[in-house]
Amino acid sequence: MAALTLFLLVSAALSQPSSASGTGTCKCVPTDSCWPPVSAWESLNTTISGQLIDVQPIAISCYAGPLFNNETCATVNSEWKKCAWQANHPAGQCQDTGDLTCPPVTPLDINGQNCTLGNNPVYAVNATSPEHVAAGIKFAAEHNIRLTVKTTGHDFLRRNQGFGSLEIWMRYHRTGIDFQETYKSCSGCVDPRWTGGSAIRIGGGYQWSDVFAVAKANNVIIVGGGAPSIGANGGWSQGGGYGAAAQQHGIGADQLLEAEVALADGSVITANACQNIDIYTAIRGGGPSTYGVVLSAIFKTHPMCTAVQQRFSIPYTASTRSKFLDAVAVVYSSAPDLLDAGFTLSGFWSQANASLVGSAPSGYSINTYAMNKTVAEGQADFAPVLEKLSTLGFNKGSFY
Repeated sequence: MAALTLFLLVSAALSQPSSASGTGTCKCVPTDSCWPPVSAWESLNTTISGQLIDVQPIAISCYAGPLFNNETCATVNSEWKKCAWQANHPAGQCQDTGDLTCPPVTPLDINGQNCTLGNNPVYAVNATSPEHVAAGIKFAAEHNIRLTVKTTGHDFLRRNQGFGSLEIWMRYHRTGIDFQETYKSCSGCVDPRWTGGSAIRIGGGYQWSDVFAVAKANNVIIVGGGAPSIGANGGWSQGGGYGAAAQQHGIGADQLLEAEVALADGSVITANACQNIDIYTAIRGGGPSTYGVVLSAIFKTHPMCTAVQQRFSIPYTASTRSKFLDAVAVVYSSAPDLLDAGFTLSGFWSQANASLVGSAPSGYSINTYAMNKTVAEGQADFAPVLEKLSTLGFNKGSFY
């Protein structure tokens, strides 16, 4: 789960101190005298046509104060574990890692809990155009404020957060998803690696579920995220980009043909194999939150094929710790054989309150995928693993 929903910014340029700061390269935070006055924020809001959001903790409606609302709080508690719902909030995070500063509670069960913004941004630019993105970047640079970028919040490492930051929220920056029977560069670049191949242009803050639907409608597959709620552009491919079809076609960074990128000075460039090659190279696996905000991107697509999936979980309790670790060791030691058989593996650990970490129980969960296999072939390849797990008392799993 690479994040998410994660886009990049040119930190080197943005870290240059402004004349408003007396703390060198340290960023201004709300408690500093260099923090922009209300009038500056109002001016930014005017520049971006009223798209500036005063970010509040998502669960603040459950706490006593002017924003308390019993009905809204009930919605928070019922929807909290859903990634799609979290993605609709500028402070939303798909995975909660136990560091919540405003956890969801019922109004009668606060027990002294406090609700603070924590490391979430103070303000967010609800960007719906390149001009909004550029204005937010320039404002952060001029006032020496930390800049963060987020689409869906699908990132265990929380690289889309930052205390006292201004967030560029890309969730609603959308210009369409377009299938190209033959890849066409926006700049006319001819990429010898993909001459005649098909592609999909993703214009903004879509999730992989949106892109997969377009791919299916055109009878192709695309190397996308391991979860449909992951943001398709930005940090997924900048972090490498792992998904079900990576074993057959390469990771996400290998699929990126072209990107429209907003740089730290607010300019927008096209990066591909013919121009701005340094940026093009960097955003293909060079790491998120570093080089620029990706506004749109074009990815390779591949012919449709059959596929199988095996998924199972190994539950963890204190009393089963030894068997649990033995079972995980079985999975890890079997990985080379599964990879040789054409499987892509994606697993994660969780030892936390399940109510705060999506719907995943404590334990180890894994999804495996293989292209161009039948269910019977997949079951045969995976049978030795399940046989070893069954001797330890773990036999849950399904192929489809």
